[in-house]
Amino acid sequence: MLFFSLPILLETSYILDLWLDVVPEYSVLFVRLAFVSGMIKMLGNTGFTACMATGNIKNYSIWVTIFGITAFPMTYIAYKCGMPVEYAYYSYIFAYAMVEVVRLILMKRMIGFPPMRFVKEVFVTAFVVTSIAVVLPWLVHTSYEEGIYRFVIVSLASIVSSLLSIAFVGLNKQERQSVLHMLFKFIKRKK
Repeated sequence: MLFFSLPILLETSYILDLWLDVVPEYSVLFVRLAFVSGMIKMLGNTGFTACMATGNIKNYSIWVTIFGITAFPMTYIAYKCGMPVEYAYYSYIFAYAMVEVVRLILMKRMIGFPPMRFVKEVFVTAFVVTSIAVVLPWLVHTSYEEGIYRFVIVSLASIVSSLLSIAFVGLNKQERQSVLHMLFKFIKRKK
């Protein structure tokens, strides 16, 4: 998802200008926040799958739902305090960050999975991979005028930097060898 998200996050304004005659005021920010919140939510999918595999989903569903719906009262309070409209997304992102913490606690209780291992191997790795992958597309984005030329170069730079970052930082040696083996097998089959 990273190499699809990066060009969209960086070129949101250009994409919306191409797509819409009149771009509504908060559209660029909303699209970016929707992608960020989606990426945060995706990080917990493996934990969700592992917990569901136990068959004991009642407790899990109750706790995740309780923390997930906190976005609604947080948004309501933010709006009552006069906060800008984007605080709905900030509330959602915060609520789902809390859901990830709850998931880690539930994973430890339900399947004995160590939370710090998940934090290190998933969250930290994803953060480092993303931080490295964004550098080249960001440099391209800030070096060229908005337009199709920059969009194409940013997209290509996003794909290349994401793949390299994932390959050399996101994957361990065994995973990298496995991916290369599958890739070579695929190439041989196509010949």
